[in-house]
Amino acid sequence: MKILRTLLVVLLCQLYSLVAFADDYTFYTKVGEIVSVSVPYSLQQTWDRHHAVIKSWLWQSLDNSAIERLSQQYWFQADFRAKKPGWTRVRCSISFTINGYYDSWEQIFSVYISGGEPTSVSLSGPSSPIMVGRTATLYPKLYPEGSETTFSWETSDRKIATVSGGVVTGVGEGQARITVRTANGKSDYCYVNVYNPQPTGIKINSTNFPDEDFRNWLLKQDYGSDGVLTDTEIANVKRLDFRELNVNNMSGIEYFTSLIELDCSYCGVTVLDVSKNTALERLDCKKNKLTSLDVSKNTALEILD
Repeated sequence: MKILRTLLVVLLCQLYSLVAFADDYTFYTKVGEIVSVSVPYSLQQTWDRHHAVIKSWLWQSLDNSAIERLSQQYWFQADFRAKKPGWTRVRCSISFTINGYYDSWEQIFSVYISGGEPTSVSLSGPSSPIMVGRTATLYPKLYPEGSETTFSWETSDRKIATVSGGVVTGVGEGQARITVRTANGKSDYCYVNVYNPQPTGIKINSTNFPDEDFRNWLLKQDYGSDGVLTDTEIANVKRLDFRELNVNNMSGIEYFTSLIELDCSYCGVTVLDVSKNTALERLDCKKNKLTSLDVSKNTALEILD
């Protein structure tokens, strides 16, 4: 009878592991916190009631990168430190005797680790300078890994760079400091360099446009305000009207290869070379100081005055 009762107790202990509620073997914690994983209290009571003698026990982490054991002072409980968010498992193995009969019990416990508050944050700048008008995304790194928080961002100079949600936009040439701050006040910063590339094209200078009035007129136009005529800008210039602007030297007009109409009348022009303006259809150059004019290459020319 004693043997049967002992076997029944052992069987009940093993059966309990199969029918116990999942919550009895599931624990929840946060990154960086210590969680105590324990044998269900009802099972402890069953063993105590039947005078079970615990011979040995072992608590183990099944993934030390996610959770590590700190102590196993008691057979029914062990302390673990959570290191990485997500689901992980620990195992408990216990050997015992009841009425002199030896048996063992083993159980896997599930632990869900959520991200806790960060202890620090680091921020690295972009690998290369940002061009004006372009963006770069910054990714702060939290410690310990898997921590959870929200971020706020700020820039030292909005005229150089702006930042929103970690996305930095280049505004003007120079260097700006970008700072990230976590919800619990941890912060770090990096520097971003912003450059403004020099446009390529024909510079509006005294070499390309010797006449000062010609240069000044071009610089007042939308397409010439930056001091450079790009290929696209030149291709879009179809008409030029310098009438009565006192432009004496038209050197530089040859760059406007898409020009269809040119009016430089009443300017006092002494130099006019339109040999490169082969798309020209109408040319008005009356009342000037020209001594000669060659339009032999202007095969599209329809009106000459």
